[in-house]
Amino acid sequence: MSSTRPLSGLVAIEIGHSIAAPYAGMILGELGAEIIKVENPKGGDAARGWGPPYAAGAATCFHAVNRAKRGIAVDLADPADAARLRALILERADVVIHNLKYGALDKYGLGADSLLADKPALICCNLAPSARPGRCATVPATTR
Repeated sequence: MSSTRPLSGLVAIEIGHSIAAPYAGMILGELGAEIIKVENPKGGDAARGWGPPYAAGAATCFHAVNRAKRGIAVDLADPADAARLRALILERADVVIHNLKYGALDKYGLGADSLLADKPALICCNLAPSARPGRCATVPATTR
């Protein structure tokens, strides 16, 4: 059975936490895209602990914005893990969404410039609070 949702057939890799990237991924998923959520194996998304209430071991707000997603654990600090994620992006992704601090993905070879050099059709969506260099570029939004 084919889907009539407008983003059916697209794959988005979500490298995010809390609300911004997961919410964007949720919207793309509701529109038919396959969403692959990337979490650190050493604790995962902080929103898992944003309860009560909790269900199935995580806060219900986490479940609300992460429904209908596939999940993978990737330790970006591990060069082999980062390389596998990069290969997955280059092989399957149409979109990459993230809300990490400015430049965070660059040090792992996963920044937009690096990915677009190898896959020009890729759509990179930076939802970080400071998407450009400046005095607040490396400050998490929750500490301002």
